[in-house]
Amino acid sequence: MQYVDLELYYNIVFEFIYRYLTNEEPAPHYEEEPDGIEKLKKVLGLVQVDEYYPDFYEKAAYMICSIAGSQYFSNGNKRLAVATLLFFLIENEAEILDTSTDDYKNILEREFESCTWDSNVNIRGEHPLFLYNLAVVIGTRKCWGTNDFSVLKEKVASIFRTIYRI
Repeated sequence: MQYVDLELYYNIVFEFIYRYLTNEEPAPHYEEEPDGIEKLKKVLGLVQVDEYYPDFYEKAAYMICSIAGSQYFSNGNKRLAVATLLFFLIENEAEILDTSTDDYKNILEREFESCTWDSNVNIRGEHPLFLYNLAVVIGTRKCWGTNDFSVLKEKVASIFRTIYRI
């Protein structure tokens, strides 16, 4: 299993967010928020503990849920979560299964019945649009259908088992 480390954030991930994920709302200067960096380091360390997160899907779910569902940084937490997941997918050569927007929408609504799909015209491609909607759901606790973070992670891991292959 390959992991995303903090060095990759400083060298690539933060710049990726600034360049590609800041359409209308600017991202913070993550590097200048030491408390957020410390919390991110903790997530990146815990995800490597196989006793807690034994497989790829649980690790991916833990990372996106922890970052998108928290306020580690002053802004841009959901974007950081999506970028983290994308780089984790790349590092592990995960295959994204060919899925239509309607299928992604159905998958998300099956797990999170109270969520509303946002057909954001600024996001191109089925998978990026799905990740955007997933991050919004994770960041909106009333969409979870539970107050239990572990149930949220299980739902997200189940989704990832449906759409990714390693």
